[in-house]
Amino acid sequence: MGGDYPRIYRMTAGARRGATGVGLLLGLIGAAGIWSTLRPGGHPSLVVEAFGVVFILAGALIAANAQTARLVLREDELRVTHLFFTRAVRRDAVAGRKLMRPRWLGAGRYAVIDQGGRETQFPPNLKYDRAFHAYVDAFPKA
Repeated sequence: MGGDYPRIYRMTAGARRGATGVGLLLGLIGAAGIWSTLRPGGHPSLVVEAFGVVFILAGALIAANAQTARLVLREDELRVTHLFFTRAVRRDAVAGRKLMRPRWLGAGRYAVIDQGGRETQFPPNLKYDRAFHAYVDAFPKA
């Protein structure tokens, strides 16, 4: 198989900006909740403060994962990286591929299945090109 390797695919710039925006919005909601209990005249509430912290952390994780999620194609393996994990699959161990297309999502999301039946999903909203499709289309449909 020809081509220049490694090939790195990241989420589209628009998807990264959207996820970062969602993360910021969640962080602001969390901060507003905490502020409402701590401000003068506010009613202290451990539950509201806890939810505020959860919203801030969730927002930070969503934004950070959007920046770090990637797919790396090498001649002999593919590697999926997210914020907290990396999964590598040897090319000769891939038994099939599938395109998952939820009804609410216009674009598809790819996954490969290894010979042990373990599914490795690619990050959403990757910016695909012809080399990507040539690489993935070489695997049989699952």
